[in-house]
This record gives sequence, C-alpha cells and structure tokens, in this order.
Amino acid sequence: MNYNREVEERSAEVGRESEAIREAIEEQKRAIEQISQSVVGINDETMHIATGSDQVASSSQKLSHAADTLRSIANRFTIVKN
Repeated sequence: MNYNREVEERSAEVGRESEAIREAIEEQKRAIEQISQSVVGINDETMHIATGSDQVASSSQKLSHAADTLRSIANRFTIVKN
C-alpha cells in the first residue's frame, strides 16, 4: 500500500512539473512571437529608410546635374563694366 501512495505522489509531482514546463514553453513561444514581430518591424523600417536614401541620392544627382547646367549657362555670359 505504501508503494501505491508513493507512485501517486510521484505521479502528481511529475504532473506538476509537466504543467510548469508547458507553461514555460508557452511563455517562450509568446516571447519568440514578439521578437519575430519586432524583427519584421525593424526590417520594414530599414526598407523604408533604404528607399528614402535612394530617393535622396537620386535627387542629389539631379540637383548636381542642374547646378552643372546652370554653371555652364552662366559661364556664357560676360559682365560688362561701364
């Protein structure tokens, strides 16, 4: 009869430990989901910044070309002093 009680106690202990492990796994799963969402958000922002950087670079090149064109046109004029 003592063996039955000990088996029941050990079984209950294993059940409690299994439940604690299950809860820990669920908590880790939620943490991983949050991390994954954060990584996706960071990736989205990085892509947005990269797109903005490309647009700034393109605008800069256009401005540089326009400045060269204006400089070329301005060099055609001469200043006459009276």
